[in-house]
Amino acid sequence: MFTFKKSERLCGTKQFAELFASGRSFVVFPYRIVFLEKEADNNPAVLFAVSIPRRRMKRAVDRNKLKRRTREVWRKNKADLIDHFTKHHKKCYVAFIYLENDLVSYQVAERKIKDAINRLIKETSEYF
Repeated sequence: MFTFKKSERLCGTKQFAELFASGRSFVVFPYRIVFLEKEADNNPAVLFAVSIPRRRMKRAVDRNKLKRRTREVWRKNKADLIDHFTKHHKKCYVAFIYLENDLVSYQVAERKIKDAINRLIKETSEYF
């Protein structure tokens, strides 16, 4: 349960185009969360991506550090969201886009991503 395999990553131009064309979003600062609910298939229940724009974070070292932190927090806290979508026989594309110009600590990232996961569960449960 505490893994983050290639099959759980959102990748591919078609998936990203579909997510950003018809997905919904909300902000839990410093992240903007874009999500799209879909009917379940044999793939994992939640596909995840993280984006740290170069315009926000100039140094590649900082962008990579923040991506690693975000993916690690996601890996540790995704279980509730996966259970939620598995229980309702749905799947979801999720992208986290970083909005802050400075690097945030691991503790702040963890708190905000937990809040985002809880809000994502709340927002998607309205439609089940």
